[in-house]
This record gives sequence, C-alpha cells and structure tokens, in this order.
Amino acid sequence: MAINEVRIRAGRLRQRVEIVQPGTSKDSFGGVSPDGGTSLGVIWASIEALNGRDALAAQAFTSIGTHLVTIRWMPGVLAKQVVKFGTRRFQIEAVLNPDERTKILKLLCVEVNDSQQQS
Repeated sequence: MAINEVRIRAGRLRQRVEIVQPGTSKDSFGGVSPDGGTSLGVIWASIEALNGRDALAAQAFTSIGTHLVTIRWMPGVLAKQVVKFGTRRFQIEAVLNPDERTKILKLLCVEVNDSQQQS
C-alpha cells in the first residue's frame, strides 16, 4: 500500500487496534505508567513494517521497528499517542492525511522492544 494512496479496501484493514492518549499519571518510581491513558477508540487497521534495527541503549540490546499503520480517518489522532495491537505498542511519530481528503490516516510509528521482551 503506497503512502499517498487515498482509497482503501475493507479487506486491507485486518488488525484490531486501539488508539490511546497516554496518561500523565506517575508510577511508584516517578515514571509515566505505560498502561495508563485514555482510549480514543478500537478500530480496524493495517500494520506494515517499514524497517528495523537493533541498538545498544543503557547496556541492553533494543530492537527498534518503524511501521506504517493505516486507519480510516478519525478526528483527534495526534503524534505521541500510542497504537496498541495486542501486547505490542507503537508510538505515533507522524500523522499523514493523504491529499487532505479526510478519508484515511497514515500513522508513521515506532515500536521499541527491549531484550527482555524478546527472550
């Protein structure tokens, strides 16, 4: 599916995802709780891997994947929100509205997995 494609077939949207506005509540260590937040809705989407790489961060291997998530247009979707797909989390880095026609949204997302999740 091309990034500038405006029409979408229903069969292409085969994953159920949830769009979440991250919460600002702090956990017991002072960090933001990853499971907190406000759900904007559960919708059908297409998730497509664009690229991936491994990195060493804080003396632990981390796998970083870039994905394109395509959804039907809905108001209120912004960068820094999260797309939840099962146990996976994708942070939205950019929201594209091809041709500004409010038909579909293309979400450029980053999925980060630490080495503990992969073993």
